[in-house]
Amino acid sequence: MRREIRTDERAPVPSWAVPALVPVSWLYGGAMSLRNLAYDRGWLASRRIEAPVVSVGNLTLGGTGKTPTVIGISKRLLARGIRPGIASRGYGRLSRGLRLVTDGTSPPLGPDEAGEEPVLMARQLPGVPIAVAERRIDAAREAVRQGAEIVLLDDGFQHRSLARDLDIVLVDGGSGPARERLFPAGRLREPVSALSRADVLMMTRKSVVPEESASVGGGFQRLARFSAEFRPAHIAGPAGEALPLDALRGVRVVALSAIGNPSAFLATLGELGADVTAEIRHRDHHRYSARDLDDALRACDREKASFVVTTEKDAVRLGAFTDAKTPVRVVGISWFPGSGWEAVEETIVSLVRTGKGRV
Repeated sequence: MRREIRTDERAPVPSWAVPALVPVSWLYGGAMSLRNLAYDRGWLASRRIEAPVVSVGNLTLGGTGKTPTVIGISKRLLARGIRPGIASRGYGRLSRGLRLVTDGTSPPLGPDEAGEEPVLMARQLPGVPIAVAERRIDAAREAVRQGAEIVLLDDGFQHRSLARDLDIVLVDGGSGPARERLFPAGRLREPVSALSRADVLMMTRKSVVPEESASVGGGFQRLARFSAEFRPAHIAGPAGEALPLDALRGVRVVALSAIGNPSAFLATLGELGADVTAEIRHRDHHRYSARDLDDALRACDREKASFVVTTEKDAVRLGAFTDAKTPVRVVGISWFPGSGWEAVEETIVSLVRTGKGRV
């Protein structure tokens, strides 16, 4: 039986607290509605940059696969001879202001300067300029200065001060966003009605409820739709050495993560056939220490497990405390778009070819 070892993970709102938080959610929802109205009426300005912008975002707090989606789209654009750039907030970083994570050729900044996800993207996307800033328009302009022909705005659906030419919204069908409450009583950043300003709906998992796919975005007929999957793509050792995808089948492991959706990581390990004997969760963007890794390795010994297994995002920070002999395995996932993506990709390419979005 798998043991769950919780450390500082942010727990879900307990059911008994929800009624007290609902009025706060109403206030939050009202504030969001006023903010969106201000942008819709032009009272607040959405400014353009000298390149098309495609936003990849979501409606909920937590992980829906934005990072692997941005990586996947970038790789497809590179394969078509288009140089994308990426603009991000850089969550989890200690720095402030604008930082050029990489110009596409230089080694990336570390996670304290850039955040884990931009560093992970930089490692997987040679040739792609990546910048972070609180004001996403500053990061986007920097990416263009570094030669980007189009900017992918990471986690940008709510960041309306930067105008975009295409809004892709990721929805995890398995979590049922239509049944979620607004923050802080639930995980919704905005009501589902916010999809009225989206262009593309990407369902990232099959819905638990058969009608969910139809109900999410069902009232917005202009939305283009496609599905996508995130599948295990590679396994690596602590020194980055590639291992076969069946390397964890039947192997006792301890799962270690600090991500927005740790349940998805467990599902990935299940696909790989790993025997997860214990699970250690930290809150998203946790800054790992040597002690955290030591605790995980001790759990590995107690559970008579062979390895501590973690995600690529976690490995960005954990790498500072490992060497070639550390019993750690890193599991990477990739984005696999389904039917309907081809039309979306052609739309993105046409933005570059026609120069739409340039001021």
